[in-house]
Amino acid sequence: MEKGVGEYQVKRAEFSKSKILRILEDGEWHRYSEIKKAAGVSTATLSKHLEELVKSGVIIKKIDLESGEYPYPVLYRINPLLKYETAWWRNFLLDFIKQRSATAWIKYKRLDRPLMFLSTLTSLRFLDLLKAYLNERCPESNPEFFELAFKYYVIEFYEEGLRVIKQKYLELPREELITLIEIAKERLVSKPGFWERIKQIF
Repeated sequence: MEKGVGEYQVKRAEFSKSKILRILEDGEWHRYSEIKKAAGVSTATLSKHLEELVKSGVIIKKIDLESGEYPYPVLYRINPLLKYETAWWRNFLLDFIKQRSATAWIKYKRLDRPLMFLSTLTSLRFLDLLKAYLNERCPESNPEFFELAFKYYVIEFYEEGLRVIKQKYLELPREELITLIEIAKERLVSKPGFWERIKQIF
């Protein structure tokens, strides 16, 4: 942590970066002014975060010399290696969870299913990111690229999914939910070979 920078400032910075990356996750080029308006941050804050993200290789910057405007517009977009990693996965996950009503989880007593689905998608995102990082054709393959992308496109994805699942669970009656949670835990740990694999590790 930088000297003079507290936990609050760090969290604010992380939140601002997350907003910027959400704006760019469609893979299209976006103007600096457009990003600033959508993110709702100051010019100094935006410039600082964009500079860091460009340096890491997570996003790409270019000057639009063909616009006919002057000064030339500055454009940004997510690194194409990460385009498949972003909005598509998130929308796929959230659509899956939101389309299932709470009564469906009760009927089939399978609170474990959305958790398993989330874990699988998160693992796929991580593997795609690792593949991009190891791609020899990627000049941005450096630790900073991986760490930033991992934080915003894997960890945040997982956290968001858990929050949505929590809200869906809370639609259930409390007494029934507690019972179904115990059933879900039992299902998750009783999968064939689960404890055998754990014992092998330790």
